[in-house]
Amino acid sequence: MILSELRVGNKVIKCMVDQHGNHVIQKVFEHVKPDLLNNIIDILKTCCDELPIVSLAKHIYGCRVLQKMLKHLLPHQKEFIVKQLQSHLDELLIHQCGNYVIQELFESSSTVVKHYIVIFIKADLEKYSMDKFASNVIEKCLIDGDQEQVNTLVTKIFEVPFEDLLYRMIGDQFGNYVAQKMLDVCDVQSRKKLIAAIKLKQAFLKKLPFAKHILAKCSESQFSPQKDREASY
Repeated sequence: MILSELRVGNKVIKCMVDQHGNHVIQKVFEHVKPDLLNNIIDILKTCCDELPIVSLAKHIYGCRVLQKMLKHLLPHQKEFIVKQLQSHLDELLIHQCGNYVIQELFESSSTVVKHYIVIFIKADLEKYSMDKFASNVIEKCLIDGDQEQVNTLVTKIFEVPFEDLLYRMIGDQFGNYVAQKMLDVCDVQSRKKLIAAIKLKQAFLKKLPFAKHILAKCSESQFSPQKDREASY
């Protein structure tokens, strides 16, 4: 009965952006079998002109529904959503609601889509690592990505002159968390390079208000984040 009612007109769209209705739609995508949702998905496709996916991703309630759709729909059902999100990555990465949608997109997507997101972020790592919202997406990629995806981001640091980017990140209120996470999850050789670069400018970095945590990590004699990461799986 609920599904039949939602198929009438654009009720499903109205519910998605409603303070209370969005909870109903979330439950629909959580508990109804995906193959029973094709009609609703078709309605969403036809209503994209009225409410584009990117607008839904930036909406305080719509973003929650989109996350459930990305998590529970079958790959072919959510393909139109994924494509539109990929086309608007820049504005969504730095948006207070959109960044959560991109985090779910990364977690729920294929390796190909994950690679696309990582490459996109790498191209302007400084900008995104120092943004309040995009920095959370980068940490998500570093935590949930495979080693190849992690290395793709970390290697940006080693592009000459890598110290400039690294030190700016460490001195930034958001970038320092990204730098810490890179130190946690990168491979042994990359970690050695990072620690060496940090210790090289230790006196300078000590003057920065946001550098104390990563300096503490570098000074820990038993610091072995790779083992910690493996143990967490």
